[in-house]
Amino acid sequence: RPDTTPEQKAQGIAALKALFLADRRAGASLLGSNLWRNFIERAGAELIGQQVNGPRDLGLLAQILRDPRFETLRVFFVKDGEIVGHTGWTSRLPASVNFAMPGGLGSERKSITVYEAEDAAIERMHDLNETMKRLGANGYYLMHNHPSGSAVPSFADLMMTQQIPNLLPGFKGHVVLDHGEFAVIDDQGNY
Repeated sequence: RPDTTPEQKAQGIAALKALFLADRRAGASLLGSNLWRNFIERAGAELIGQQVNGPRDLGLLAQILRDPRFETLRVFFVKDGEIVGHTGWTSRLPASVNFAMPGGLGSERKSITVYEAEDAAIERMHDLNETMKRLGANGYYLMHNHPSGSAVPSFADLMMTQQIPNLLPGFKGHVVLDHGEFAVIDDQGNY
């Protein structure tokens, strides 16, 4: 960000060093090497253009997006395994993301009706489908972080993941991140 302070940059560099240089578990240093080079050369890291050959790769690469304060749900659009775009939602709450789903799976506000939730879910899936087309993507991954200390998916995570592939073709997996670990949910809601 343009308003990033020198102290914030120093904290970011220290976090990346800890993640990619000190922690050699699960191949993170190999997958993260391009991110580290980008961070040094551009004072930032970009996931667009990175190659992911499955949810495990995304789980390792996306550790830089983990936030210990609140949950963020992201969609990573891929074309032949290359990340071509991503988007995200957050409620800025530690254990909730507002992502409207048919049947009320998600954290919709209590004041909206079931019909409004259904309309919001249909609109959200339409927007994601249009984004996929615009980017030329042939698939997508879901990813969200758990600030709780555990990457074990919640019941709502499993149920939502079962629904989305039916609403938006091209699903490749749902990665749930936490510090130093991740879980992957498949299209059947298994992890």
